[in-house]
Amino acid sequence: MQEGGQSTIQRHSFIRMSKLPDVRGRITYISSHAKQENLYAVYETADRHYWTELAKCNQQEFEKSGT
Repeated sequence: MQEGGQSTIQRHSFIRMSKLPDVRGRITYISSHAKQENLYAVYETADRHYWTELAKCNQQEFEKSGT
């Protein structure tokens, strides 16, 4: 935890260096939404116990509501 009660999120970076012989082709790939892969970063903002307890509470509230 940082000062002021704020928690830090640990992130990892991966860097790969390589020559780009076909720069024009790379620009086309990068600018084309159809050719791009769906990549995303995943990190946890809370521990798994929190989400388990939240799910239990939500199920209990759902059962209480009778819907």
